[in-house]
Amino acid sequence: MSKQTKGNEAGKRQVASVANACDIIDLLYEQDGARVSEIAEALGLNKGTVHTQLSTLKERGYVHMRGKVYHPSMRFLEIGEGVKTQIEVFKAARDELHQLAEQTDEYAHLMIEQNGWGYIIHKEKGDKAATTTSRAGKKLHLHYTSTGKAILAHLPDERVREIIDLRGLPERTEKTITDYESLQSELAEIRKTGVSYDRGEQINGARCVGAPVLEPDGTVLGGISVSGPVSRMSGDFYQEELPDLVSSTANIIELNIEVDRLDS
Repeated sequence: MSKQTKGNEAGKRQVASVANACDIIDLLYEQDGARVSEIAEALGLNKGTVHTQLSTLKERGYVHMRGKVYHPSMRFLEIGEGVKTQIEVFKAARDELHQLAEQTDEYAHLMIEQNGWGYIIHKEKGDKAATTTSRAGKKLHLHYTSTGKAILAHLPDERVREIIDLRGLPERTEKTITDYESLQSELAEIRKTGVSYDRGEQINGARCVGAPVLEPDGTVLGGISVSGPVSRMSGDFYQEELPDLVSSTANIIELNIEVDRLDS
C-alpha cells in the first residue's frame, strides 16, 4: 500500500496524512488539549510526524497553543456557524423553535442527520427548562432520541440498515431500544402518527417528543423536539398537547421552507 494511503475498517482507502490530521484534531478536542508526546503516544505516531502536522494546522489557523499544549482553534466555530447558517432547515426553523420553547417553557431542538449521526444544530431554552447535556454541534446516535427516531422513520429502509450497521444500537439507559426489530416496529408507528418519543432512552428522568421536517415528497430534512423532566413531561401534556404543538411547528417549518424557495 502506498505511503499516501491506508485502509480503514470498512476497507476503504484514505489519505494517511489527512487521516492523521483528523485524528489529531479529534484527540485535541476530546482531551481538551495535548502535548506533542501525548498525541504521538495516543495515536501511535512518531513525534516528528505529529509536530509536522501540528505546525501545518497551526499555520492554517486550525490549532493554537497555550504554553506547550495544543488546542483546536476558534476557526472551527467560525466554520461551524457558517455551515449552520447555510442549512435551509435551520433558517426556516430558528424563529419557530424560539416560539416553541416559549410556549412549552422547555428546551426545543433541531437535529439533522449526517454520516449516520444526529447533529443538534440549534436549540432554544424555555423559562423553566432543566439543565441538559445537549448543545449545538453535539452528535448523538439516532435511535435513542425522539428527533433521531423521527429522522430514521422517514429514511429509506436501506439507509436505516446502513446507519445501524455503521453506528450500532448502543444502550444509553435500560430503556434504550437495542435490537433492530423493536426499532423497526417503533419507526413504523412514527410514520403512522407523525410523532416520536424518547421515554428516558437517552437520559434517565428525561422525556422528549419529536416530529420530522419533511419535503413535499416525504424526504426528511431533519427533526425537531421538546425535552424536559418526567415530572413535567407526563399526562395529557406529554401524550396530547405537546405532540400537537411539536407536529404543528414542524409543519410551519415545512411551509417556511416552501415560501423561502418561492421568494428566492
